[in-house]
Amino acid sequence: MQRRLEYWIVGGQSKDGYERTLRDTAARSPDLTVRFLGNVNDDELPGVYERADIFALTSVNHGHSIEGFGLVYLEASAHGLPVVAHNVGGVAEAVLDGVTGLLVPPHRPAQLAAAFEQLLFDPVLRKKLGDAGREWASRTHWRQSAEALFNTFEENS
Repeated sequence: MQRRLEYWIVGGQSKDGYERTLRDTAARSPDLTVRFLGNVNDDELPGVYERADIFALTSVNHGHSIEGFGLVYLEASAHGLPVVAHNVGGVAEAVLDGVTGLLVPPHRPAQLAAAFEQLLFDPVLRKKLGDAGREWASRTHWRQSAEALFNTFEENS
């Protein structure tokens, strides 16, 4: 039985023509189905999460910009999705490697592909990580991270 694989990209205009690069690459890959969903409003977003099997957001540090807490990872986890992410900035606060998702070092495409392959071909692991993610998201909130950050800041002041 052959499975159909689709890659959905949610979000709008990006900097430096990145979306155009993605569209061009997708167009040159006839065996890959890529759907560009654009900006999705808050009312439609739960439906997108419910139709997905895996959530991926592979942030990288860009100049002085560093990924913060990663609320969107918890949002995906709350919908029972296993997460694939780069281990940068505050991502590891939201995604527990091997528990709620798979964290991969940035700029390691082979490791990133292996993480996807592992989740694509192991439905038991997908469910395990998704269930753990739902539990994790139900008891983890951005407010806790903000309080921890400000408490640390006050202690060091």
